[in-house]
Amino acid sequence: ALEVGRKVASLMGIQFGKWTEAKTLWALVADGSDKLSGSNSRNTLQARGQLAQAMRYLNEPSESRALFEDVLQRQKSHLDKNDETSLITRQNFANLLRGCLHDFAAARELEEQVVAGFTKLHGPEHDRTLTARGNYALTLDMEGRYNDAKREYEAVLRAQHHRYGSRHPHVLHTQYNLALLLHNRLGDARGGRRLLQEVLRAGETLLGAGHPQTKRAARTLALWARGW
Repeated sequence: ALEVGRKVASLMGIQFGKWTEAKTLWALVADGSDKLSGSNSRNTLQARGQLAQAMRYLNEPSESRALFEDVLQRQKSHLDKNDETSLITRQNFANLLRGCLHDFAAARELEEQVVAGFTKLHGPEHDRTLTARGNYALTLDMEGRYNDAKREYEAVLRAQHHRYGSRHPHVLHTQYNLALLLHNRLGDARGGRRLLQEVLRAGETLLGAGHPQTKRAARTLALWARGW
């Protein structure tokens, strides 16, 4: 029953965006795992970490942060530092710190740990490693470390091209973020537009004109054309 609850909770949140339902289910799974295996078991900590993630999506940043901090402290005591569950919790917490709380230094510190952990577990070109590096680059960007962010985005793109080829949604996502950095932060308007035009053309072919990623690129180019 707990395993079914985990799967349904994940679907509710990640697939359907029904985070209220996901929060309720993750709370039930965490409580059930606690009673079955103890409050510091891997399954309980995983469920509580996902509960904190649901709180983040429901715009409950204070409650989410408190729960993430408790889970991470317990994981530090009871799990290996490179345990995948612990790394995912740290990445999700970093997303909260960056996106909701604007604590970029704390987010960067966590993401450095996550990148190192996933690299050790899976290698430098695994999906999780590259996603973590993309998040790290975004944090550097938002922190104002623009040249560091540019180098990291470019390194991620090289690895993504090697793993996925040049026409893949992950590649387009990184190119979009790099285009924004070039155009809006580093004063390279021409380079940013050129890169974003590549994203738009590839998105129309790969994903379709109606895909959110393609529409986002088109919308940004239109704003830039109007001088924004």
